[in-house]
This record gives sequence, structure tokens and C-alpha cells, in this order.
Amino acid sequence: MATAASRQPPLLSVAIDAHHVRKPPRIKSVDVARGFTMLMMIYVDNQGASSPNDIAFAFRETEWNGFGPADVVFPTFLFIAGLAIPLASAKHRHKATWLYLRKIVLRSLKMIAIGVLFNLWAVNFCASKLVVMGVLQRIGLCYGSLALLYLAVSDRTLILVTLVTAAVYCAIMYGLHVPGCGRAVLSAECNAGAYLDRKVFGSNHVPASGTIPEGLLSTCTAFVTTALGLRFGLVLQARKQTQPLLALQWFLESALLVGTGLLLSTAVALNKKLWSPSFTLVAAGCSGVVLVVWLILADMLPDWLVGPQQGTQEQQLLLNADAPPVKSSRLRQLTAELLSAVFAPLRWLGRNPALVFILMVALEILLMDTLHVRTGSPPRDESAWHYWYRRNFGFKRDQRVASSLFATYHFVLWTFVCGVLDTYHIYITL
Repeated sequence: MATAASRQPPLLSVAIDAHHVRKPPRIKSVDVARGFTMLMMIYVDNQGASSPNDIAFAFRETEWNGFGPADVVFPTFLFIAGLAIPLASAKHRHKATWLYLRKIVLRSLKMIAIGVLFNLWAVNFCASKLVVMGVLQRIGLCYGSLALLYLAVSDRTLILVTLVTAAVYCAIMYGLHVPGCGRAVLSAECNAGAYLDRKVFGSNHVPASGTIPEGLLSTCTAFVTTALGLRFGLVLQARKQTQPLLALQWFLESALLVGTGLLLSTAVALNKKLWSPSFTLVAAGCSGVVLVVWLILADMLPDWLVGPQQGTQEQQLLLNADAPPVKSSRLRQLTAELLSAVFAPLRWLGRNPALVFILMVALEILLMDTLHVRTGSPPRDESAWHYWYRRNFGFKRDQRVASSLFATYHFVLWTFVCGVLDTYHIYITL
């Protein structure tokens, strides 16, 4: 593993906070919100049942038009990635060194490369069937481009770039005439995003459904989602108000986004796979509400119970450290400790999201696409994933319960891994 002094950064960097190395404490609300997003991602991506009707509504992604809790998971991850940019890079803004810029570019390229490698593994390394785009690729493109823009340009220019990006999406998605389909046709088989992906990557590199969920064009509006998260991060970084006022401002902005998105949905359907403008706004607003909830539960409530904790300047971004000390009763202290214990698994997941996602996807591909079991009479191939689910969880009468229990097994597995790493203060990032 490369050391901190190494000239070439490693593919995965490991930060070890030993007792003799002082690290600024991480912001609790952001970690817990990110961990909650990872929890939902684990439950959405690790269902045992193959039929959507056998998956609980909360964990079932909408197949085309519509909106549900599972559809907010990926946007929230992008939203929090955008929020974290000013918290991590504020001191480098307008004066970033080439070394720091190189670090951001390499981080983005690593995410894209790992995502492409996973997609290649999923098709048994058959390059002719490779779908180039994917979740990690989208995160890498959105995070990398937005982080570089944040470092280089003013807030006003950043807003302008975001609006232009949204305008480009609308011009192509609703204005481009697609041969054999027409203009502004938004079906899975016929839409301008799918047409653009076929032109850029080739028809062999587009799924049979016709639309890549993380296609090039919809990445434009995913960038807008990330930029809206950055807006919330700028409000947090400025810290011109107390925690209750911060929560109120975040909530009002979130409500405005949701309301505007719902109003827009009367003309443009909510659609995650196309990442439609209405979906972009509603999902960003819901992501903001998630942050508000965890700001209240993970920061404001413990402070009310036992009083604000003194810490570094970074930690005080979310801590109202100027408030007078609170004389807390033993009951309040026990309640605060209970809350901390309940939220601990979310903090663990939120501190190692890259590791969880990479290992989770690797296990899925291994069991779904690589390993197969010969079962039945006459013998037939069955993926190890579905064989494992059928043998150990398929006996339940309610398949939605069985599928959720299967996902719970994965949640426990990855939470245990992250808990062990957190015990030794090991955090693995790209």
C-alpha cells in the first residue's frame, strides 16, 4: 500500500486515526445521513426476490414514470456528495494547487474505472456487451466536474453553469428529433437520451430495455442534483445562524424544491431513469428533508439533552458551541447515550461508504453473474444468489418479508465490517 509520501496515490487510500494522530472530528449529521442512505441502498440493491411485486414498496424502485422512497436513494447520495465539497475544499477555493486538483481528478477517474470494471465483470469480460455507464461512473463525473468548478469559479458562475447544464438536457431530451421515434417521445425504447447513448457507445453497449439508467444525457440533470447539494453545503459552511435556523432554512428550501418539482410534474413526468427535471427537483428536496431530520436527531436533540460539545472549528459548523452549558440530568444523559448507540451503525456505514458500495457490488456480481448452481430435474443453472435466497429465505409465505430479511442479512454483514473498521479508526476512500 502506498504511503502518504508516495508520489503515486493508491487506488484505495486508507486513513488510520491512531491515538497519536489528531484528526478533526467528522460532522455527525452528515455521516449519519450518509449512513442512512447507505442503509437504504443496501436494502434496495440486495433484495432476494426477482419480481417487483415480491419486494416491499419502500425498497422497490419505480420501473418508469412515478416516484417512491427507493427512488430517492441515489439522488440523496449525490446530494450529500455535493454538500461535502465546500466542507472539504473551502480552504482551497480559488487557490488550489495542481496537486490538490490532481487529487480530485484521480478520485473521479478511479470511480469511473472501478465502475467500468464492474460492468465488464458482470458480462463475463465480454467487451462487446459492455455497458460503459453506471452508478460509480455517474458519481465520478458529477463529483469531479462540480468539485473542479467550485474551486475555480464564483458562486454566480456555478449557478449559471448549472442552469446551462439543465437547459442542455431539456433542449436535447425534448427538442431532438429521434429517427423512428419523433420529438419529445419519452418511452423506455424511444427517447433522446437512449438515442444519444446508442450514437456515442454503439447499440451493443446499451441495455435491451433501450435506456441506460445512468446515461450520458441524464447525467446532466444528476449534476444539477449534486449542485443543489453543494448549495446546502455552502449554507452550512457559512454558518450564519444557529442550528434551529439552519434546519428551518434547509427545510424551507427543500419544501420549495419539492413544491416546484411537483408543479413541474404536471407537464413533465417524474422519471428516475431519465432523471427528468421534475424528478431532479423533488428528489433534491427529499434529500434536503433527510438532512434536516438527521440534523435534528443527531445534533440538535443530543445538544438539547446534554448541552453542546466543544470541538474544532470544523465540528462547530454543526454545533451551536456558543450556547450556554446545559445542566443535564442523568436521564437526559442516558437518553443521549442511547441515541448515540442507536445511530452508531449509521455512522459506521457513513464513514466507509465507498468500501461498502464496492464490496456490496462485487458480492452481487460474484453471486448473480459468476457463480451458478445446477439444481432441479431436469438440471438447470441457477445463480448462487437466487439459490441462496430460495434455500434460506424462500420458505416464508410473504415473499416481501422474505426478500426484506434477505436484505437485512446484507445490512448486518456490511454494518459489522464497518463497525470493526471504525473501532480501529480505519476509513477507506477512493
